[in-house]
Amino acid sequence: MNKHIPIHPFLFGVYPLLFLYSHNIYFLLFHDILVLIAIDLFVILVLLLLLSFILNDRKRAGLVASLCVLLFFSYGHIYNAIAAFSVGGDVIVIHRLLLLVYSTFFVAGVYIILRTQRYSNNFTFIFNIIAGVLVVIPLVNIGAYNLRRDTSFQDRKVQKVETRPTDAGSVSATLPNIYYIILDAYTSEANLKEYYNYDNHEFTGYLEDKGFYIASESRSNYAVTFLSLASSLNLKYLNELSEVIGVESEERFIPNQMIRNNTVMQFLRSKGYKLVHFKSGWGATDYNRYADLNVQCGVGNELLTMLTKTTVLRPLERYLNLVENDDRERVLCTFARLAQVQDMIEGPYFVFAHMLIPHPPYLFGPNAEGVANPELKMLGDIDLWKYKQLYIDQLIFLNKKVRELVDVLLTTADSSPVIVLQGDHGSASSGGWEEPGISLIKERTGILNAYYLPSNGNDLLYNSITPVNTFRLILDHYFGTSYGLLDDKIYFSGKQPYKFVDVTSVVSGN
Repeated sequence: MNKHIPIHPFLFGVYPLLFLYSHNIYFLLFHDILVLIAIDLFVILVLLLLLSFILNDRKRAGLVASLCVLLFFSYGHIYNAIAAFSVGGDVIVIHRLLLLVYSTFFVAGVYIILRTQRYSNNFTFIFNIIAGVLVVIPLVNIGAYNLRRDTSFQDRKVQKVETRPTDAGSVSATLPNIYYIILDAYTSEANLKEYYNYDNHEFTGYLEDKGFYIASESRSNYAVTFLSLASSLNLKYLNELSEVIGVESEERFIPNQMIRNNTVMQFLRSKGYKLVHFKSGWGATDYNRYADLNVQCGVGNELLTMLTKTTVLRPLERYLNLVENDDRERVLCTFARLAQVQDMIEGPYFVFAHMLIPHPPYLFGPNAEGVANPELKMLGDIDLWKYKQLYIDQLIFLNKKVRELVDVLLTTADSSPVIVLQGDHGSASSGGWEEPGISLIKERTGILNAYYLPSNGNDLLYNSITPVNTFRLILDHYFGTSYGLLDDKIYFSGKQPYKFVDVTSVVSGN
């Protein structure tokens, strides 16, 4: 290859995405990165062709394109550094000053490039080398990670819960459609009273009037989403992951795969069910290639949130609400289309919808209005929990949408559906993860757990049922399996997600 071909714009454009992925490799899907890389390369190609046409010089066009790419991807990082240094500084003023500096750099850079045609070959070669080295670094890290993962896990596999023989005579004559709706960080009614001074009885009372059973003493088996969902969807505890993955690891590959290709979906598919998956905007539940129908609500995800905050799009988020509007649209779209599932696909079907609400960021007021200057941070930012009133406002909005959905599902369905409304874990307003106290453990594990189980299914429920037993009970009752119920255990883990501590007696008071 001619060393003077300007490939550096493409390499500089790919590097930030690979760097971002390599530093968040436990949490992100490589598929998401590939899509963004393809879009990134296409945009850079169009820019390079346009500049080549204008300048009639592909090498100088490449240098200008690289300048654009470098300024675009560096802006958010520089802004974060300045904002951290000038605590309490005016955000708008910082953006205006930084944009002025960047504009000056851009104009000066273009001027220098256009005046140095004589050295464009040398600069092209040097930039190609620099950009190539930059790209190699995250690629090596990604490759080393995958090698370690494959070597470490190839002989150590998670035991699956096997389906026990069914009694054909006990299987329901009409297979019910099943809705499993996860309301992220929806804490329990007791927690809302204790930590937020909020009475949620009007909402839970409405559900009870509609025939729901509210497991008022229910808690999540695990304190984080990826463990909680992997457990409930696979009818088992995950403590073996401490040995399979290691207590020092933050690796999520195995639990994420357990969420996507889970025991519940495999069983229901064997019974003729169609699987409907709703886009969540979060890791393992954003898309499921094993589903018969993936319902696309919104286009963004956590990765796009991070990119928005690290590029020149950062100052625009306050005005265009790029991430906020997509997240709001996803929630509204999900509720609207959940009410239409029976028109999308023939039953029987299993619907899985993981909704990132009432979990922060706070995007809805109690009447669906926008929140002034919402803090569009990563969803796990512990600092956002301190805004208790914003959490309650978003929960009030959510309660209204759930009521509307329940009204539709119970009045328009061809047959009585099974509906599970469940928090994957509770809220976290009472402390940080570094040294979690009893208050945080209780708040984080207390959840809303509401069941609508027709054909006398509610009679089998009890107040302290936990998510690990949700589908053990449902499959036994409606399909005649003999999974049986496990003891309801609560495990807490902090910065080391696989270092499980049994806190059952602590949170139950026994």
